[in-house]
Amino acid sequence: MKKILLIIFVVINLLAKNSIAQGADCATASPFCTATPASFPAQQNTVAPVGPDYGCLGSQPNPAWFFLQVATTGPITLDMSNSASVDIDYIIWGPFTSNAAACASGLTGADVDCSYSSSANETGIIPSAVVGEVYVLLITNYSNQATTISLAQTGGTGSTNCNIVCDMSALTANPGLCSSPANIYDLAGTVTYAAPPTTGTLTITNSCSGASQVFNAPFNPTTVNYNLTGLPANGAACTVTAVFSSDPVCTFTQNFTAPAACFVDCPIVVDSANTCEGVPTILTASGANSYIWSTGDTAATIMVSGSIANYSVIGITGTCSDTAIASVTTFPPPTISFTADTLTGCNTFSSTFTADTTGNAGATFSWNLGEGASGSGINPTHIYSQPGCHTVILTASFGQGCSTTDSISCMIKVFSMPKSSFNFAPVEIDLLDPTAYFTNTSTDATLWLWDFGDSTNSINQHPDHTFSDVGIYPVTLYSSTINGCKDSVTADIEVKDIITQYIPNAFTPNKNDRNDVFNIRAYGISPDNYELLIFDRWGNQIFKTQDMNIGWNGAKNNIGEVLQMNTYVYHLNYKELTGKKRSLIGHITLIR
Repeated sequence: MKKILLIIFVVINLLAKNSIAQGADCATASPFCTATPASFPAQQNTVAPVGPDYGCLGSQPNPAWFFLQVATTGPITLDMSNSASVDIDYIIWGPFTSNAAACASGLTGADVDCSYSSSANETGIIPSAVVGEVYVLLITNYSNQATTISLAQTGGTGSTNCNIVCDMSALTANPGLCSSPANIYDLAGTVTYAAPPTTGTLTITNSCSGASQVFNAPFNPTTVNYNLTGLPANGAACTVTAVFSSDPVCTFTQNFTAPAACFVDCPIVVDSANTCEGVPTILTASGANSYIWSTGDTAATIMVSGSIANYSVIGITGTCSDTAIASVTTFPPPTISFTADTLTGCNTFSSTFTADTTGNAGATFSWNLGEGASGSGINPTHIYSQPGCHTVILTASFGQGCSTTDSISCMIKVFSMPKSSFNFAPVEIDLLDPTAYFTNTSTDATLWLWDFGDSTNSINQHPDHTFSDVGIYPVTLYSSTINGCKDSVTADIEVKDIITQYIPNAFTPNKNDRNDVFNIRAYGISPDNYELLIFDRWGNQIFKTQDMNIGWNGAKNNIGEVLQMNTYVYHLNYKELTGKKRSLIGHITLIR
């Protein structure tokens, strides 16, 4: 059954609502009084216990259990809404003689009213409530979303008994006297309440110390006396709070002032210091409200020179005072040194440094390694790449502002590397002229060694060399400096074979065994890549061979009668032994 009473709902939300506790099952159901609208945060991720007959409720997620007792006979209309406007549902069981009787019945009987609609507002009706009857109300948060559910009586002539709702009306706090020398006191008082919960605990807690006293159910009907012991007597403003765990809104807080301390003891503590010679150090006193040092300073912390001395300080708290002595001792800055595994080299090279840690326990090391580089620790490593002289500086720090420095001027020497390069002439070399002339273009070098790739070499700066055979020779130039820095460069030089061919310009195929065949004699040509073509003056091919040993005998395709006397064109295609392809075109005269 649904009713949306918009006007009443708006009025109710404008009124102040009581925040009420909610039970997790029938046994822990919270009492509810319809005289004042109430609200509570909806449960999430919970489910009602198995057992009761939940009537129309197809599911019972996130239950909130309440019970009410009828004070005036007549119908009672209950309006249920929520702040997030999400789906909520309800069921009402009754009548019973008490909530305990309701729970004992198992709630297996028929319900009075029930709704499983998708509405965010529900209206439940107890149509004929009678004085003294008890009804059990279950509200579920079907949506499982965070929301605050409001509950109020919006109609009917019946009413409920508000005397069943827990009401804490008073809490007294009576601090006792301070106990010396512990500076503690006891706090006693009385909690006054009506209709306490039947389950859970009543806890009384002091805010200044956290001390608490816990009482378990069943509780005295109207009051309980408490006593908190061993609280700190310090004159602080404190509170004491009483709260029922089963009904957290049934609570009360009382203000009180703790008694002042009754015993005053003001011993002071001062720190001594051990510092590096000449390095100022800090002395600190504690335990008092004000101080007077032998230096005339009045602060708790003072700065003194780094020399051996004793300082006195008077600490004052009220009428109490105490004196303490602070001593300053010193130690000399330690001596440091360092080495490197590599001091000179050609760029680039790596050098690892080692700090002498003898007598330097606990020191931290920082390095200036030159070239703008820095390092830390006992064994830093740096790769040097800038030619020149580099000074290395080591600083050892020992805390308290104490440090010492050592440096070695021009410790690391980085020598320049030469750059090897050369060129040669002529660019193309063959067996007719197998001599190469080399020009050394290296920089920053003073010594040279040439390896010509044929097991011969030279130390001249600009040598020449004659090669004895065809081939590709890797010529390498090694350059070095007076510091032993070396560089090399290699270039391949090809010595080519001599390409020669004899091509006659006429032949007489008259079968006298002299100059009867037109043939080409060549040296340096690949026999596997050879082609000779003969054409007449009209461009007709009359002969072709790919065999260097076969020439043209004057007949077409070397078959039949010799052709007429005339001038013919030859095409010669071949590949040199070096792999280079060539083509020649010329004329040959056939004479008869």
